[in-house]
Amino acid sequence: MNITELQAEMAGLEAAMSNQGIVTPAATASVKKSGFTIHMRSAYETTPFDGKDYKVIFGENLDECIAKAHAYIADLPSPEDQVTREYLSRIAKAVDYATENALPEEYVAPLRGISTAMTENLLTHRKAGAA
Repeated sequence: MNITELQAEMAGLEAAMSNQGIVTPAATASVKKSGFTIHMRSAYETTPFDGKDYKVIFGENLDECIAKAHAYIADLPSPEDQVTREYLSRIAKAVDYATENALPEEYVAPLRGISTAMTENLLTHRKAGAA
């Protein structure tokens, strides 16, 4: 693989990350004594890679690294799933905050209801999709 082909592969990884909703994606390849690595990252304090702003893929050869990187990106949650997860996380934090600060149940109950309904909907949706 020459440098032009490598640059095209990195651009392809960046395009795939962008399609998954990753903000300002970047991908670089490195040669190490132990093999090859691809370093993927995002910007603006986002953490799409298992709670981090970067992911490093290791492989014995460059083609293996590129294939692993594409597989990892393909397995990331869709932008819609990411928004839903963030929404549920914020609701959970609001419920926790209200509970910790002893807010009246009349303020907390609607949030618990939303969280429960969305969780049940997601579980039902996933079970139907898996069948």
